[in-house]
Formats: sequence, structure tokens, C-alpha cells
Amino acid sequence: MRTCVRPLLPLLFLPLALFWAALAISEVLVWRGIYLGLWPLLMLLPSFLWLYRVHKKGSFKKGARALRITILAVCALALGLSQGASYWQSLSDDARKLTSAELKGITLQVESETKKGQLGSTCEARISEPGYPGLRLRLFWPTQENPAPLGSYLRADLAFKGWQSGQEDFFRKGLCGSASLSKLELLGFERADGPPWAAPLSALYQIRQANLDFLATLDGPGAALLAGMVLGSDTSMDGSGLRQDWQTSGVAHLIAVSGSHLAVIASILAWLLARLKSSRRFAFVALAVCLAAYVVLTAFQASAIRAALMALVASSSCFAGRRSHAPSALCLAITGMLAFDPSNAFSLGLALSGAAVLGICLFNGLIQENLIRLCLPSAWQPAQARAERDQLGVSLGKGRPDFQARRKLPAFLQSALEAISLTLTAQAATAPLCLISFNTLPLVAPLANLLVTPLSIVLVGAGIALCCLLPMAPLAPIAAAGLSMLSIIGDLCCSLVTLLAGLPGAAVALSPNPFLVLSLSLLAAILLYHFWPLLHPSWPNRLVAVASCIVLTGLLLLSPAQPPQLVMMDVGQGDSLLIREGQHAILIDTGPSESALRAALARQGVRHLDAVVISHLDSDHVGALSALRGLVTVDTVFFAKGLLTYQAGHPALAKAKALVGTEKVQELSIDDRLRLSPALSARMVWPLQPAQRGDNPDSICLLLEYDPEQDGRLEGSALLCGDAEQAELTQSMAAGKLRQADVVKLGHHGSADDISAAQLRTLSSKLCLISVGAHNRYGHPTAATLEVCAEADQQVLRSDQCGDVSVTFKQDGLAVASQEAMG
Repeated sequence: MRTCVRPLLPLLFLPLALFWAALAISEVLVWRGIYLGLWPLLMLLPSFLWLYRVHKKGSFKKGARALRITILAVCALALGLSQGASYWQSLSDDARKLTSAELKGITLQVESETKKGQLGSTCEARISEPGYPGLRLRLFWPTQENPAPLGSYLRADLAFKGWQSGQEDFFRKGLCGSASLSKLELLGFERADGPPWAAPLSALYQIRQANLDFLATLDGPGAALLAGMVLGSDTSMDGSGLRQDWQTSGVAHLIAVSGSHLAVIASILAWLLARLKSSRRFAFVALAVCLAAYVVLTAFQASAIRAALMALVASSSCFAGRRSHAPSALCLAITGMLAFDPSNAFSLGLALSGAAVLGICLFNGLIQENLIRLCLPSAWQPAQARAERDQLGVSLGKGRPDFQARRKLPAFLQSALEAISLTLTAQAATAPLCLISFNTLPLVAPLANLLVTPLSIVLVGAGIALCCLLPMAPLAPIAAAGLSMLSIIGDLCCSLVTLLAGLPGAAVALSPNPFLVLSLSLLAAILLYHFWPLLHPSWPNRLVAVASCIVLTGLLLLSPAQPPQLVMMDVGQGDSLLIREGQHAILIDTGPSESALRAALARQGVRHLDAVVISHLDSDHVGALSALRGLVTVDTVFFAKGLLTYQAGHPALAKAKALVGTEKVQELSIDDRLRLSPALSARMVWPLQPAQRGDNPDSICLLLEYDPEQDGRLEGSALLCGDAEQAELTQSMAAGKLRQADVVKLGHHGSADDISAAQLRTLSSKLCLISVGAHNRYGHPTAATLEVCAEADQQVLRSDQCGDVSVTFKQDGLAVASQEAMG
């Protein structure tokens, strides 16, 4: 058996990278009001003249490949800048056009599943009117209306609004703006005046919705998992905490529709066509039709489109008399997607999918070979006579006469090693992007992928077949019974993932510098490809590999000791505070966004929490509680006294019990104290009576006290108000629970009734902290509250302007620092 050979890099690799980067750069320029126009294309002319002159002289005769790559790279960069500028400027012009138009009785087609958030139910839709063909919007559904399913049409009056500062992410998706609906009329999936291809598309959309409706009738998480895996339903697992478990375990890619799903379809189709002895051209057409249909059924996900195009490019190579080359097919597929729709330049799904496939194409063989050498030295046999070596077809390595040939491994062992190497390669290839996007490194991912992937293959293969049979009336009962059985397997799969996600240290929160991560990752890939290191299967090498893994894991899990500190973490329009000293830490509230909380914990290097205190039950304070599972270890979760009785069925309590267990979900009463050290503790000063509703008036207020001498004289204090306002503070002061606080974290994000100047003077505070999201729709913090702080001579620091703000307690005063420059 020959040693693995280094694969050839595709010719389009560098041009594709430059084209992709140029599209992204042009968006940034247009958003800032800079339009390049056709200038990049005009710059091509002197470049072509120079290249032609050099080629004419014969300077590149020995480097024809380098010349082709150079020409393609220059063209790709110029075309990317020009096409990107034209696309993004056109999008901006369309937004201005819609702003001044009277949008009455507009017909739209829903292009995404509806998602529920703080702003209500939203989805993406495309205008289907002659005057505005193809323009895409973000729709806000009326609260009294049930959102229309993906692929259906509707007619409504639109109240259009263009994107403002801070909403660039929506612009990058290719959306002109947002619109609220009124006078809504649902038209169904079919449209009489649609193009010829509208009828088959509407049929596929109806099949998809029928399957989703049936799966919605099944109990358990397995049905939601099937909807996500087989039909690409983005919202199937929302609100259950399952999505977070799959992400923490490093197996979230198994839910997203990708190349593995289309490989199942291609395998089934190839088996059928082989039995029918069909021609090559017929097989190619059948493959194209089936893949296109499945892309529609899974809601046109970028990763699915990439996989389908790549499969078709690779399959069509035989018609050109060439061998298929997976990296080249990948580059062609992504180039086509970017050229057709430049907004794909900002598609995280496409980037992750492309990185995983490219990593597997280039480095999977190397990883698998080294795994065999390090883990299975018995697979190697000593050098024999030259005749035997020649018969084996193995060349003798210089100075390495002890491992010329590898014996044929048993099938089960070969399959296991292939699965492990594929997992490790894909994880390594996507790790930089995952770190930047999710601030999470799943340490349990190799084990999770090894255990869950076989189950996912069963779910996908059988699920696709049964979902195709369900709309057929004679076979519908059989398909329904099969899907019900598959949902049980899905329940088992979800239970396994939940178990893995709950393991201590299942994932680590990291917040690295994006430029540094990408640069080091690219450098590592270049060095690995250039040197192509094949390790010697000796004990020292194996010990070094194991020791390196142990040391790296230890460094990732290590949490350095911290000084006595209060940190207001930037989690958007919500609250999340961290108090810590040494190795002890308490989190107060989680904010609304799981991704924002993970990023904040990563920035602060948090690995363990002694306690989590939920001030009250509003989603902007407790919405991201599930994000802690598997990411940090938590000892106890506290709620205000009374909520475990009066709000026993609230989802927040269920999340807390899933996080730490029922016994460790406890209540805090007035004057209860949480102590991090002899010097630093937090005392509850509100509510005075047991809470019943869990709303703003019931919000827990804590007084953080720093007493290093333990003589009863505080060297520093901070009042953490949650969402409590003036009335609650007045009652707490009147009860003698609250007298002095150097720092006040204002309640309710700086609303109009937060606090009075008299209260601030009574507390003798010096600094006010406001946890608030940038460009929030509530107008927080209000001008009235800022005026009150100015009247009381307070320094004000806001999370939307300063990012994370840390207050360090010292014996000689307070030290304040922020993530961004303090205003």
C-alpha cells in the first residue's frame, strides 16, 4: 500500500479567494458611500498589456501555470470589485426607490421560515411585482396573523423602512430593507401568472410543508431533529435548547443540509440507475433533477446549493474527457454561487461548508495516514528484500527502513479510522471560522461525531425516502409509520448529544483576535501542505502527540485568578453582569442572545461559575441561560423567593433545572448573602416580599460589598438593580436595606423612571453603568435618565458605547476599564 500522495491545488483557488474578498470589500465601501463603478475593469487593460508583452518575450514559457494563475487572479480581483460595487449600489438604489414609493397591494413570495424574536415574527420575502422584480425584504408579521409558510405568496400593503446604522448585517444578506404588513391576504403556493417553472416549485414547497405539518404532530425532540436534518427547517429546534447542545458538542453541522445529505441521494440514485443500466447522460440528467429538487425541499440553503453544484461539476467532467478533481469542482461551484448572488460572500454556511470540504480534499489523507502510524504501529511491517518491496510497490524511505509497507487493515478498523480522520480534518478546517463566529471550541466534538454520525446517516437516508413517499396517498400510512419510528431514533440521538453536551469541559469559550486566527490558520495550512509531514511510528512521537493534546487541553481549560471585580458584559439589549475574585465567579443574568453571552464569557475567560442569579423572568435577562450548558460548569442557579412556587411552569425554571438539576435550583430571600471570598460578597436588598410574577417590580437587587479588612467598613460597593426602578429603590431605602453604593448599575437599561438624582446623592455614588444594546428600538437610555445622572454629577458608562466595562475593587479606590474607549 503506497504512502498518501499530496493532492494538487486547484488552479482557481487563489482567483476564488481574491474574488470572494473583493465582493466583501466592495460591500464595505458601498455601505460607507464609496462607489467604485467600472474603474477596476478599466485597470485590467494595462495589466493585460503587460502580461501579453511578458508572454510574447517568452519569460513565462517555463511557468505557464504561474502565468495562468496570475491572469486569473488579476481578473478575479477586478471583476469582484466591479460586480460587487454594482450589486451593492443597486441594492442601495432599490432601497431609496422603495422608500419613496407607495407600496399598496404588493405581491410577495416568502423565501425563509418565520423566526420569532424580541421584535416579533420575521421572515425574508421577495417582491413579485413588475415594477420591483426580485427585490428582497425583511417582513414583520402582524401579531394577530399566522405567518405564511416558505414558498407561499401573499398580498399586502407595506410600510417600508431602509437600513440604518448598525443594521449592516441585513444589508449583507441582499435585503433592501424591512417592511411591516397590513391588509394582508394569503394567496397560497400557486400563482396563475407565474413563470413556467413556478408550478413544479410550488409542488415541492407543498410537499415540504406537508412533511413539516406531519412531523409537528409527533412528540419528542426527534421529530424536530428530522425536520432540521431532512428538510432543512431552521426553526424546528428553536426554543428547546437542543440547538445549543448540538453546537456545544460540535455536531451542529449534521443538522445543516450539506454534501453528506446529497451524497446519500446520489448513492441511492446511482444504485437504482445501475440496476436499470441507464446511459451516462441520462444518469447525469437524473442526478441534476434530483439534486435540484432536494435543494428546493431544503429551502435553498447555501451549503446544499454548493454541494449540488460541486456534484454536477464533478460528474460532468467525464463528458469533457477529464478526470474529476474535487478541489477544482469545489472552487467552480463556489465561484458560480458568488457570481450569481454576491450576498453569498457573507454566508457563514457557505464558508464553513467550503472550508470543511477543501480541508478534507487536501489533508484527510495525511491525517488518516498519521493516525495509523501513531496509533497502530502493528500495522507496519519491517523492510523485506528489495524484490518483496518492489512486489508491494512501496519505495524505501531514506533512513526509515523499518516501515516500508503497511499491512491491509481489517474493514471495521479502516472504517473507524476513516471516520475519525474525516471528523478531525473537518473540525480543524472549520475551527478558525467557528471560533470567530461562535467563540466556542467543542472539545468533545471528535467523540460526538464518532457516536452521532452513524445515527445521522440512518436518519437522513431513511428520512429522505419516507418524506418523498408521504405525499403519495397509497403509501402515506407506511411513510407516516416509518417517520414515527425514525423520530424515536432521533430521540435517542438527541439524548446522546444532550449527554455529551453536559459533560464538564465539553466546550471552551474563547475570544481570539479574528485576524490573528485566520493568519495563523492559513500559515499552518501552507506549512502543512508544503512539508507534508509523515510521522515516524515510534514511541517518542506517539508520546509527544499525546502530551501535546493534554497540555493544549489543560491550557484551554485553565482559568486564571482574578482580582475583586464587577464586569458589565456587552450582550446587546439585555443584562449580564459578572462578579468574581480569585477562581470564584457569579453570573447575574444572561442577556437574550446565546451567541452574545458565549462571546462575552470568552472575552472574560470564564470556565466555572459558583452561581447564576436570575434577577427576574424577562427574556432579556434569562433568554440565554441554555448557552451555559457544556460551556462552563455551574454549581447553583438562584431565583427570587416565591418564583419556584408561583411560576413553577415557566420555561426559565425548566432551563435552570436542565442546567444544574432540580436540587441545585434555589431561591434567594431578602438579606441572603452570596460570598465569593471573605472580602467580597453580594447581599440581596430587594424584593422585600416573595415574588409572584417575576416581572420588573420583582427584580432582584444585589448590593456588592468589598470589605478587605473585614471590619464592617466597606472599601467599595456596587448596587446591581436588574430592572428595578425608582419605586423599588425607594422602598428598599425606607426599609434600611440600602444606604450607600459607589457604583450603580441602573435598572431597566436606562428607562425614564430608573432612578432620581436625589437617590443617587443619597447613595453617594460616583459611577453609573447602563447595560443597553446599540440602536435599540426602545430609545434606551432615555434623555431624562442621562440628565438625572448629569445633575447628580455621575460618570456614565454604557455597554453600547464602551463594550465590556470592568470595575476593580482596591483598598485605595476603584479602577475602571472598558473594552472600547470610554466616553
